[in-house]
Amino acid sequence: MENLLADIQLQAKKAKPGIRYIVTAIEYFVFLSTYNLFRPIHNDNTTWGLSFIAIWIFYFPLMEAVTGQTLGKKLAKIKVVKKDFSKINFLQAFVRRLFDPVDLVSQQCLTIVDVAYIESDAMSRARRGC
Repeated sequence: MENLLADIQLQAKKAKPGIRYIVTAIEYFVFLSTYNLFRPIHNDNTTWGLSFIAIWIFYFPLMEAVTGQTLGKKLAKIKVVKKDFSKINFLQAFVRRLFDPVDLVSQQCLTIVDVAYIESDAMSRARRGC
């Protein structure tokens, strides 16, 4: 049994950033879609904000703590684990998800840089007649 666990750990690898960005987009699409399903029920901003937080806690930290995956991660066959390949707990998942805004902003910055580079390259090719 120990040899099997060691083999599994050797085969495990970190998901590539491109895949993780796509998974993040899927996850937030699912989260915001779920949230918008409950939006017509809200009459005031307090209930609206509380339901946003409740759905966020259920969808991200709770699912990652219980199953190690959200829907997006399940589709990409990615699982959140500790360095020793054990499951993360709720607090670890919660703290991990608090940094989502940093990830989302960095993704947007990379996208802007990529688009600017592509446009710059296309313009220089047009000037050279390529």
